[in-house]
Amino acid sequence: MKQIKLLLPLLFVVIMLASCGSTQTAAYQKSQSSFIQFTGTKYSKVTVMLDDETQFEANVNPASTNQTKREYTYQISTGAHTVSVLYDGQEILSKKIFVSQQNVAVVELP
Repeated sequence: MKQIKLLLPLLFVVIMLASCGSTQTAAYQKSQSSFIQFTGTKYSKVTVMLDDETQFEANVNPASTNQTKREYTYQISTGAHTVSVLYDGQEILSKKIFVSQQNVAVVELP
């Protein structure tokens, strides 16, 4: 009987310690960027004018390959943009696009 009286508080302490736990929460936020990619078969490299402000050279992803590779994908800000594509100084495409967060806008060239 003496052993039961001794074991009972010890068992209670073990149960209490074993039932303690901790929770961990985390909040992850996506970056505020989007991406643009150009596809087509006629051109390998084009000049891109974004919102009449930013100009850059872009590699064109061959239309036969539907891959999002780094050499064909360019980071842009999220939202609405006006995209003008030039080849040898001639405008070959001009369109408005909207790109949501962490999405890739694919612009098909003629």
